[in-house]
Amino acid sequence: MKIRLKYIDSYFKILILQGVLILLFVGQETFAQEKQKSARIDSLSQVLLKTKIPLKKAQILNSLSESYKAISPYKSFEYANQALDLARNIPDLRQEACAYINIGEYYLDLGKYDLALEYFEKALKDAQKQKFKNIEAVSFNKIGVVYYLQNKYALCLEYQFKSLKLQDKTIKQEIRAQVLSLISYAYSKQGSYQKALDYHFQALKIREELGNQNEIAKSHNSIGDFYQQQQNYSEALKNYFISLRISQKINSKRGQAISLSNVGACYTHIGKLKEAKKYQLQAYKMKKALGIKKEIAISVRNIGTLFLEEKKLDSAMIYYQNAYEIETELQNKEGLILIEIQFARVLIAQKKYPEAISYLEEASKSAKKLNLTYLNKKAYEILYKTFAQINDAENFLKYYQYYDSLENLSKGENLKKLNIEVLKQKYEYEKRQKAFELLKKQNEIKNLEIKQKNILAIVLVISIVTAVLLIALLYNRNQVKYKANQQLSKVNKEISALNQKLKNSEEQLQKSNKVKDKFLSIISHDLRAPLNSVISLLDMIGEDADSFSEEEQKDVFTKLGMQVKANLGLLDNLLEWSKSELEMVRFKPKMIYLDNFLKKILPLIDNEIQKKEINFKTQIPAEILVYSDPNMLQTILFNLMSNAIKFTPEKENILLEVKITEDDFIQITVKDSGVGMEDEEVKTLFTVDHISKKGTASEKGTGLGLLLCKEFIQKHRGSLKVESQKDKGSSFIFTLPSSEKVYQNAKP
Repeated sequence: MKIRLKYIDSYFKILILQGVLILLFVGQETFAQEKQKSARIDSLSQVLLKTKIPLKKAQILNSLSESYKAISPYKSFEYANQALDLARNIPDLRQEACAYINIGEYYLDLGKYDLALEYFEKALKDAQKQKFKNIEAVSFNKIGVVYYLQNKYALCLEYQFKSLKLQDKTIKQEIRAQVLSLISYAYSKQGSYQKALDYHFQALKIREELGNQNEIAKSHNSIGDFYQQQQNYSEALKNYFISLRISQKINSKRGQAISLSNVGACYTHIGKLKEAKKYQLQAYKMKKALGIKKEIAISVRNIGTLFLEEKKLDSAMIYYQNAYEIETELQNKEGLILIEIQFARVLIAQKKYPEAISYLEEASKSAKKLNLTYLNKKAYEILYKTFAQINDAENFLKYYQYYDSLENLSKGENLKKLNIEVLKQKYEYEKRQKAFELLKKQNEIKNLEIKQKNILAIVLVISIVTAVLLIALLYNRNQVKYKANQQLSKVNKEISALNQKLKNSEEQLQKSNKVKDKFLSIISHDLRAPLNSVISLLDMIGEDADSFSEEEQKDVFTKLGMQVKANLGLLDNLLEWSKSELEMVRFKPKMIYLDNFLKKILPLIDNEIQKKEINFKTQIPAEILVYSDPNMLQTILFNLMSNAIKFTPEKENILLEVKITEDDFIQITVKDSGVGMEDEEVKTLFTVDHISKKGTASEKGTGLGLLLCKEFIQKHRGSLKVESQKDKGSSFIFTLPSSEKVYQNAKP
């Protein structure tokens, strides 16, 4: 991809250099052309005064209308109307059709597309009556322009190809170039960039051959637009200034206005707001004088963007609203979408996020409907950034994914199609072919002279040898470049492989850190409650030791010993689990009598049950067996029962119920009549991010006990679910295999 972009840069730099050379060497020529144009208008005006032949007058009036288009659109309109009246009176359908086209172009500039379309269709009707193929071709072209401005790109292309089909050798090549250029823009809007570039180069080739300065200026504006889309503003500015200087030399007011507006837009993008304002105001003044509504709307929108960058939000909104009204009148859907996006930017700056989001979502829908991918992508980009700003993670992720898919599309599928090197070679090949044909003709002339002067044969041989040497030199140079590119590609692959290794190492390190953090947190959580029980007993003895009888002291110390042993057992279990996490020990299940096993765990929580006077009941079928790792089972039951006690108020109930499921799993339910939970809290219970609440007696926890339970239950190929209602209590229901066979048949 980088290599292709390098070719683009190289090619357009060549074009810029050519433009500079044009300005240096043909300045006098363009000045002469301008004088010639002015002289032509004067000459036509003089002839018009003298001629008395109606048909001749109609022809001159149409010629004057065409000459004034870039200088004074209204004068062009007046002359076209005069020509139309004369042509109807004669009658002459050719001149009538030409007048319709000139009037249509005036309405086109005003943004009155329906009127423009009406006049172009009248011209087409006249041309088809008399089989004026060239006028018919021009009419198709103009109708296509209207559809382009109405965002109807498929219709635009249909009429442009009709125009191309009708064009013969007598039609002006500049008209053919205009048709090719419009096809390029329409394909670009549809996202067919390779086709767009192909037709662009065809148009550019014709314009260079004709040496038409006005059309060359348009091409530099187009190249500038390409660079601006690529955010290469320095190269864009170079092309816009070349276009501006050519337009100034040939006195094209329209060309100057468009170039000034483009320069201003570039300066806004790079933060040079003072210069941007200067050029935008000049452009607006000229466009206003010309009365071209489409271009006026662009300038008003650009000035609004200037105020937005200057944080003058009220002024920005006023200009955007004015631009919106003009675009609504023009029925320019693309322009309306652009302004809706700018409305949203102002509202975001004012922290009016809901209104801004509404504008952006509407703009996105409209852009998608019109297949305007670049506007859809822009709307998605601002949307995901806005949702990030207001901490809406769900919508941030949704719109970021939308944006990323379009971004990848533009970088991947579309750019892969931009085989610009092939197009450039095709363009250069055609130029060489023409040069070769010219050389061939010259050689034919030389061959005739050789018959008279044999010495010219030696010159021809030397020329051929030189050409062969040059070809060999160029071939060798291309081979060197090819090998260098191959070497660079190899180095890039090696760097990518090293980066992947580094990424894998980083992921392994993060995993180790997570295990360490989880281990420390679990020790803190699962040892805290039992140790508190030990401390309570010790405090009881320390504060009033003399009041205890010998039998009571014996009972207390017996309980204390049991508690310490239980704590030591739990610590051993936690250490065993940490080894499991670090893959130092294997999962070792065996058959266990559940009722006997539970009796060993109850002493660990007995002190907390007595303290809250909780009614703790069990419903366990006699001699029921479970296939489980003893250490893990102890941790699961201890955590779930501790959790139930923690969130159950004094003198309430806890039930531990065991039964066998239809698929031979043992289902264990720990049900409490405690505080219960909302649905949203239940969703985060088994995540590292879950924040544990204090219990009914202000008991603390880390929130990782339940995460540990889920992990151990999954190792048994069992399941864990929670049913809870606020203020009514919770049920933690988990399953474990009843035998090794059930475990083996279960899905991991």
